[in-house]
Amino acid sequence: MGNIYYRMGKRDKALETYLQALQFAENNSDKKIIAILLNNIGTEYAFKEEYDLALEYHHRAVEIKKEINNLSSLAVTYMSIGSILKYQKKFNEALIYYNKSLEIFEKGSNKEYIATILNYIAALYEAKNDYLTAVSYLQKSLEIAQEIGSNKLIENNCKGLASLYERLNNFERAYFYKENILLFMIPYIVKRATKHYRKCR
Repeated sequence: MGNIYYRMGKRDKALETYLQALQFAENNSDKKIIAILLNNIGTEYAFKEEYDLALEYHHRAVEIKKEINNLSSLAVTYMSIGSILKYQKKFNEALIYYNKSLEIFEKGSNKEYIATILNYIAALYEAKNDYLTAVSYLQKSLEIAQEIGSNKLIENNCKGLASLYERLNNFERAYFYKENILLFMIPYIVKRATKHYRKCR
């Protein structure tokens, strides 16, 4: 029910429902559901900018996810914690959690999540005004996004690179990334078309 309220944009009602469901799940010792609900509650408190409460619930989720060895979900929670710490301008702490998340995703070879977390790390370095490091992470993310054909990530990374190069006063590179988003999508489109053609022969 909480997820329905969430999708309807009724965030306060979603939070209330998650908290009620958490009490029920704890009474039944359902750790998997407890971890999911703790994560959802943390997300809602972050949305309300109640960051200390958000971190409290996410850290509780971390402990349970470690206990039940749910590594992919643990990595997502590390990502959430990193983002909250970034909002609080605790950049060094945020980077620790982003790297924890990246390490897990790399072991699992989930390339979409790897590209996403690299994008997040780039945004962190941009917030620290370390634009060159941010560029290097966005370029890595863009390479993976091209490999897996994630048009959304390709677009986000190209726009991010254009913005960073503008900050670096490299307007030629900024223009290149701004105007050539489709160019970066072409290799995957060609690859899919070739694969489809071979199947049809």
